[in-house]
Amino acid sequence: MKKTVQSLFKSNNFFIYLACFLLCFLFVLFIPKVNGEESMLANLNVTIDKQSFQTSYIKKDGHILVPALFLKHSGVFVDWEELHHSVLISSQKEQKIALPIGEKYYYELNPKEDFWNRVDLPATSTDYEGSPYIPIVPILEKFGMEIKLDSDEKTLNIKTPYENDYQSFYKGSTNQKRVALTFDDGPENHYTPEILRILKDKKISATFFVVGSQVEKHPEMLRQIAREGHTIGNHTWDHPNLIKKWSREVKEEIIKTQNMITDTVGSHSSLFRAPYGSITKADLITLHELGLHNILWSVDTLDWSGHSAKEILSVVHKQISPGGIILQHNFQSEEHLLDGTIEALPKIIDDLQKQGYTFVTVDDLM
Repeated sequence: MKKTVQSLFKSNNFFIYLACFLLCFLFVLFIPKVNGEESMLANLNVTIDKQSFQTSYIKKDGHILVPALFLKHSGVFVDWEELHHSVLISSQKEQKIALPIGEKYYYELNPKEDFWNRVDLPATSTDYEGSPYIPIVPILEKFGMEIKLDSDEKTLNIKTPYENDYQSFYKGSTNQKRVALTFDDGPENHYTPEILRILKDKKISATFFVVGSQVEKHPEMLRQIAREGHTIGNHTWDHPNLIKKWSREVKEEIIKTQNMITDTVGSHSSLFRAPYGSITKADLITLHELGLHNILWSVDTLDWSGHSAKEILSVVHKQISPGGIILQHNFQSEEHLLDGTIEALPKIIDDLQKQGYTFVTVDDLM
């Protein structure tokens, strides 16, 4: 027995076993448990100003915690402050609070005295898989929102002060047979020249929602778009999903692209389109403060997926109506996914003109 133990100590395996044991011990000791009362639940239904959402949540200390970024849907700005490991939440009225993660309190700014007052919370803000979760009810009530929890405790109904103030634009007036062609994600030097050639041949103006990083690479192409009478819109700097971005990052994406457009063509845009159409109420407020309108669409050709010209035409014929905004793209890809867009474009113009439609830019529809 003594010899076996000695041989074990002398072997490298002993140190491996010891290291594994210590790691397991530290894992059990320090990793927070999420079970029972502190469990991750798959579905929490949330209605905000009659709009339905779903989010993951944690039930902790009898209270509902949701990802901090989810609160952007209610119209408050949400940011991350790394130095103090805190979530910062603010409103248009300059109301500000800071929630340190792992604590059962928050700090509220007293603007008159420029002092942060500590306020107790009924539940501890926590980190789950790298994402901060915070108690949604007491925080949004602090910002003057009405919140009701259904009896099943799986549906939150929230009424904000911004219910009808900030909206996206989907289509124009239905009184006239006018329609707008829009192209996202450019400019680039493969599909964009072809699209411009077709529009010029057909004497049609369109709206191009451009990505700032693409403008930086292809400034002359943007100048050609402007020179040929088309409208330019802002489509962020590098096409992120804004729902997953802190409010400060969203604003930086927009302003950086605005500056690039202005520097390139000498004028700024008043139109914006959120990548993927994904946007929160807080992002819409930011756009309003910057003098921008969020433009969505009423006809989605799904051309980015590689649809054929026939498939694209079928979608347009089914979904078009007076005031319609048609979504297409002009990005380059090795797979040449937009070949169908180029083939379909002149046919879309011819077919809709035969139906009595006039082509205009998005700003003409508004």
